[in-house]
Amino acid sequence: LASFEKTPDHLFDAAFHMKRDRVEGVSECIIMGQSMSVGTGAMKVVRKMNFGKDDLRRRDSLFEDAFDGFTKQWKETQMGQ
Repeated sequence: LASFEKTPDHLFDAAFHMKRDRVEGVSECIIMGQSMSVGTGAMKVVRKMNFGKDDLRRRDSLFEDAFDGFTKQWKETQMGQ
């Protein structure tokens, strides 16, 4: 059982008695930053994706393209002044 107030006590007892915690409760998952196994986190769905070699390549994003165009245009206007 995890709680914010008794963390040092829990850690000491766990280490001294060689206890294990599977981190299954809601508060434990929140403290550890793990997803909880309730609601939409209760299912583990794996879907096979049929990607070809050409599908898994790096692609430029729209932001990068727009930013590059903006900086190029800005530099051209600065040099013209």
